[in-house]
Amino acid sequence: MKTTLLYAAGAAALIIGGSYYFTAISVATAPSRVVADSVRTDNIIGNYEAFFDMKAGYDSRVAEIADLKKQLAEAAPADRRYAQTDLNGARQTCRSLAQRYNADSQKLNRGSFKAKNLPETLDANACEG
Repeated sequence: MKTTLLYAAGAAALIIGGSYYFTAISVATAPSRVVADSVRTDNIIGNYEAFFDMKAGYDSRVAEIADLKKQLAEAAPADRRYAQTDLNGARQTCRSLAQRYNADSQKLNRGSFKAKNLPETLDANACEG
């Protein structure tokens, strides 16, 4: 019985010790893995394209907001509430795109891959129309 308990305790100690060892190795090698993942070709292309996608979405929302403001001004009184809701939703989506673009522009592992012909930041105030 004592032998079985000793074997069980030894196995538990090996499992726990191994777990700590592999966690320590994982933590110690994390910085190099982040750098390696950042400069992978698919990551570079993905980040490059993401900035273009966010900018195109932002430009589309700014144009949509201008159209929705005209629709709101011309809406019948019964439809104004719906037109205002549409306008508010477009504004929020536009601000969200601008904030995400601006945040990603500041990140070292993302902003480094932004094309030179794209703006440094997007103006969230333009989302008000």
